[in-house]
Amino acid sequence: ALEATGAGEACNVLLDGWLLDSGATDWVPDAEHTTRWAASRAQLGRIGEAAMVLERLRIQNPSDPELTSRAFRLRLLSDGRPEALAALAALAKTLDGRAGTTARLVVAQAHGERGEHDAEYALLAAFEPEPDDPLRVAYLLNRVVAAADAGNVAAAVSARDAWRAL
Repeated sequence: ALEATGAGEACNVLLDGWLLDSGATDWVPDAEHTTRWAASRAQLGRIGEAAMVLERLRIQNPSDPELTSRAFRLRLLSDGRPEALAALAALAKTLDGRAGTTARLVVAQAHGERGEHDAEYALLAAFEPEPDDPLRVAYLLNRVVAAADAGNVAAAVSARDAWRAL
């Protein structure tokens, strides 16, 4: 109701109290309000809070690839430690479908940005996106680049051939 009157920030402040209450460990409003709230809080530099709440929403919507991408990216922004990346990599391996593809791409890109090309390639090589996954082509192309960056010529050629066969 507050958003309809143009008072979006007042709505965010109200949601702050509910979403950040230590007793609200699993409750979140609908995806639209939660993602808007998380984006506004991240813009204010409250990335850790935004990541925590968006992760709760992702858990409630495990097959949503867009939420998975947003939640993983915010988590990486809020916690750049190697342990956080390792935890996200482990979580990504448990997801399937489009959310699994998205999660692996986000984590693999983070490995690549850190120069951890062997880990980047290993994560991408251990999963095959569904044939109808719209990210399949991008996923396979990322696998080609990751294999080449890791210095694994044979894997790069094999991945390139699989990508070309699409």
